[in-house]
Amino acid sequence: MLPEVLDAMLQWLSGNHANPSGSYRTAKLARSAIDGARGHVAALFGADADEIVFTGSGTESVNTALHSLDRLAGKGKAAVSAVEHSAVLRFVESRGRGVVLLPVGPDGRLDLIALRAACGEAAFLSVMAANNETGVIQPLDEVVAIAREHGLPLHTDAIQVSGKVPFDVSRTAVDMLSVSAHKFHGPKGIGALYLRKGLDFSALLLG
Repeated sequence: MLPEVLDAMLQWLSGNHANPSGSYRTAKLARSAIDGARGHVAALFGADADEIVFTGSGTESVNTALHSLDRLAGKGKAAVSAVEHSAVLRFVESRGRGVVLLPVGPDGRLDLIALRAACGEAAFLSVMAANNETGVIQPLDEVVAIAREHGLPLHTDAIQVSGKVPFDVSRTAVDMLSVSAHKFHGPKGIGALYLRKGLDFSALLLG
């Protein structure tokens, strides 16, 4: 963590413990802090604050997104790149709807011809913004265009690019985007999920 992140968190780690849904004074302070943090995360991607859902990790963010897509998407397979993080691969392989593993070329970039061909049997797509082992950045603008052409919802694991590569959801119009705080000098145990406004959503955790 950066020192300024620790400084910002200390007052909440050492005190001010309150339910942000409450109506009492300390609860309102907690709610204000959460809302402020939500706004900061949203600004990182050019999103609105009400399009951000906090999670307990990047894996939880990914699983929350894919759980929703799996429940709400129509018939068809999950189409994901072959180089996705295990949080994506293990989830889609567990669901029983079938998986299309989209190949990458020798340079590690997604084969867009294979992606276009797979869209006919796909219900939704998940393509990472950058690989967590090789650092290869995927051609997400082209992926978005193909997804829109075929009317398919698109999730991206942006955990590796957050805070490092500019990403604006008004330009690269993914439907869902996962991030993890510790990848850009935040605390461990905090993730977030961007949900495009108007998108149907089924929560993973209730209550």
